[in-house]
Amino acid sequence: MDCKVIIKPSIARMLLHKGNQIVDIKPNKDNKNATVFIFELTEKLKNDLNSMNEERTQNGMISWVLRN
Repeated sequence: MDCKVIIKPSIARMLLHKGNQIVDIKPNKDNKNATVFIFELTEKLKNDLNSMNEERTQNGMISWVLRN
């Protein structure tokens, strides 16, 4: 199963509200006080991330860096 790691809790929360499911939660290796959220990399997740990113740029915000 391919997975996507989401570092920001706010993005993970938005993805959950859109119907995506977290498959795991792990401690952040770079910041011991933070958590990362693991989602299954589905077409829905890709589409939701892309649409959320497009919405940010249309509102004049900086786009997220989306890495595979």
